[in-house]
Amino acid sequence: MSCSGSTTCGMVNPKSFDAIDGTPIKYGSPEDYVRKTIKAERSFYAKLVDWIRTLRTFSGTYGPTTLRELRWIGHVGAYVCKDGCHGRGRAFDINRIQWIGEAVDMYSGDHASSDRTRRRRYLAVDACCRRYFKYTLDGWYNAQHTNHIHVDDHTVPILDRGSVSDTAFVQAVCNNFNGAGLRVDGVWGTATQEAFQELNRTWGYGGCDPFSSEVAYAEWCNFVMAHGFADRSASDVGYRSGVCWRWS
Repeated sequence: MSCSGSTTCGMVNPKSFDAIDGTPIKYGSPEDYVRKTIKAERSFYAKLVDWIRTLRTFSGTYGPTTLRELRWIGHVGAYVCKDGCHGRGRAFDINRIQWIGEAVDMYSGDHASSDRTRRRRYLAVDACCRRYFKYTLDGWYNAQHTNHIHVDDHTVPILDRGSVSDTAFVQAVCNNFNGAGLRVDGVWGTATQEAFQELNRTWGYGGCDPFSSEVAYAEWCNFVMAHGFADRSASDVGYRSGVCWRWS
């Protein structure tokens, strides 16, 4: 479905919630996070449930003990009475993921942290979002998203070389896991293509086509999540694909 140009305040089947699959959500910023009930369309909420279950699985499996228990999610909004995906109840703006002993803090700009571990964990959360939500706008996308990650399900989640958001994400992944040294500018040129191919060779993502298959792209995001939560480079054994096939 397309959210652009939609009718203002157009939720069809709203659900009210203050937790996602039992995990509390808190609205605001570090100074004033509060538990409050928000709304979204039920089918979008179902995707949020899938998202948070995958987040729990990968952080708990590949991360340290500080990432074994997900405590709450910080956000700055979902449904808003306006045009677009927020006005249809099909968007969510995330600014913190809090585990029992550690957090990924979008609000404070973890994507640009001097600590590589924090950047890798941010990318792991980013990748989990992209498995389910095509339009994932993060801190590398533009200045408006340096303090939160926006997700919506505007269209099918596959990788797109023409997308600034997708390309900047791939460039950041290549830099932080394989030392590519790319300029994160959202332009898919020769250097980005070569770095992408080298990354895939290094961490063993063989034969899948994330540009045409949701399953293949989800599997690529699994590599990012596993290595990100484990804080391991692409050359370290962290995740092995079981669903790849020859590129068309």
